Amino acid sequence: MDWMLAAVTVLAKSSVLLAAAGLLAATLRRSSGRIRSLIWASALVGALMLPVAESLIPSWRIDGLAIPRPTEVGIGTPELADPSVESIEVASGSVVYETTAAGPQDVAPQSGGRSKASVLLASVWAAGALLGLLHLAGSLWRAAVVLRRAQPPEDSWSALAADVAAKLGIRRRIRVLMSEEVATPMTGGWWRPVILLPAAAERWPRQRLRLVLIHELVHVRRGDWLIQLAARAARAIYWPNPLVWVAHRYLVDTLEEACDETVVALGARPSEYAGHLLEIAESLRETRRRAPATALAMIQRSQLEGRLMTILSQKTPRRGNRLLALTVSAAVATLLVSLASFEIWAEDDDSNKSGSIASFRGTWSMHFERGGGPELRMHSSGDEVELSDDGSLSLQPGASVLLEATSDDGSHQRLEIIEAGSGREYRWSVDGEERPFDAAAQDWMDAALAIFTDRAQIGRLRGKAGALRGKIGALRGKEGALRGKIGALRGKEGALRGKIGALRGKESALRGQIGALRGKEGALRGQIGALRAQISITHRDRSSLFRLDPESDRLSELDAKLEDHQAKMIELEKKLASFDLEAAERDLERQIADLETEAEIAAIEDQIAEIETDGEIAEIEEEIRSLDTEGEVAEIEGQIKDLDVERRVNEIESGLEAKYKALRRVIAEL
Repeated sequence: MDWMLAAVTVLAKSSVLLAAAGLLAATLRRSSGRIRSLIWASALVGALMLPVAESLIPSWRIDGLAIPRPTEVGIGTPELADPSVESIEVASGSVVYETTAAGPQDVAPQSGGRSKASVLLASVWAAGALLGLLHLAGSLWRAAVVLRRAQPPEDSWSALAADVAAKLGIRRRIRVLMSEEVATPMTGGWWRPVILLPAAAERWPRQRLRLVLIHELVHVRRGDWLIQLAARAARAIYWPNPLVWVAHRYLVDTLEEACDETVVALGARPSEYAGHLLEIAESLRETRRRAPATALAMIQRSQLEGRLMTILSQKTPRRGNRLLALTVSAAVATLLVSLASFEIWAEDDDSNKSGSIASFRGTWSMHFERGGGPELRMHSSGDEVELSDDGSLSLQPGASVLLEATSDDGSHQRLEIIEAGSGREYRWSVDGEERPFDAAAQDWMDAALAIFTDRAQIGRLRGKAGALRGKIGALRGKEGALRGKIGALRGKEGALRGKIGALRGKESALRGQIGALRGKEGALRGQIGALRAQISITHRDRSSLFRLDPESDRLSELDAKLEDHQAKMIELEKKLASFDLEAAERDLERQIADLETEAEIAAIEDQIAEIETDGEIAEIEEEIRSLDTEGEVAEIEGQIKDLDVERRVNEIESGLEAKYKALRRVIAEL
């Protein structure tokens, strides 16, 4: 595919991916920031991976939706198999390889030139992307400079950060640094994460410092710095697309919102947390220092008001739903794979072409290095010129074609062929001297056109084989897409059954709490019973001892033991009296009733029944069988084998040296 078509394809597919992410995020706008940040992150990283995915995944096409390829997107060149033959040089215009009447479905090779407009557009796009990537690299360098100048704070801060990290399940070592060059807390780094605090943090109350560390460590746990770095790279590369700028803006907002939700979920009062954010933001007005663009700054004025409103409006801490997160990830991944494999451009329709093996407009230049040989050029101005498989040229009335050859010794031959109304005219010159078009000139023209014909035949053969291999890829891609639909259906059913399991698990957990409470009461009663038995034994031992020896020293020891047992008995009886088992059971039973487990499960099972998974899967599997991929592939591979491209190309190339020698002999006799 022409590189400009490839750029348009990637831009269009990335737009679809980002638009779908926006629609999904709008649908789930009431979900947690964690879910919405996952949507935007997946879309932006997916857009960044799209060109790579396109090259790895077999393509498929829906003929009714495919767009015809533009035929004049540059200058075409035939494919060269012999490494001793230089690549064909092209000046301007276009060359499009066509089919002969015989042979199955020849296609056009890639177009290799660039029109002035496409070159200009590409230059602007590349310049913008380069500037964006350089700015990103500069931000990374600036962040590294700031970190080198930063100083470690007092030891208690690092100890507090380590304690918070342990509670968040972070095992990596986290560095905490302080810098005069930043005004807001921020984090960065992947392999060795760093939390950078402003110098003003020395005056912060410990509770504010703790909340700030929780917020930044949540960024570290989620890998947000790496996500933002990939998103900024995607924004730099796709900078002409306004959707990528919108997506990046929402990603940054939702990353912060997700961390805020986690801070509140871990016990911070929303009003207190919002107050700390506001006070930190107030300090930003006193400085013009800005955070490096690649760092995750905790406070940005542009998003502060929305964040505060979101924090204060939370009646209960919002948590991300793991099942929903998995579903979202699977949906975005499926869309990415589908877009990467979908072929936008239709195959060229060659049904109306016959007789010629190449038609071109512009300049076609070739040079044969092995054994030496003249450099050949064929230039067409105006209408296209057709080169037939017998080496003859077909021109439209008024059109002209110029054939030239320049040898290593400097000799130059030039033949202009004009299709006039009265017949074909020939203007022949050798080394600048005009000559009549005689038998020698005819031999020269035939020898030169024979070389162009052979090279065009090589390009046509390789194009036919490439088209057939593309069909194999399309077949396998279509089958893969259908199997992906089966996986999506099974995943949807599995997700619903997972919800049923979650409901039953929640009810079981509540019933387990009731059992635990009853066990706790039983344990208390058991301890009381054990103490009563010990008191009874001690009383009996004291009575026996007193009868034997009223003055025994052990009597005071047994009295002390009885007092200790009685004190423990009183304490256990108080615990038992304060243990309101019935009230706790009533509360848990009410929670179980509020779950409405059976009703919820019945509703979910209705949804599962509505999916009709087995029926849809059976239909898709029948469609896969009807594709008969392996049979079709075997048939196409048979066509490729019948083409016998390598042998035929080798035969043609083996004759090229002889044809160049023949051309040199003709030139020597001129």
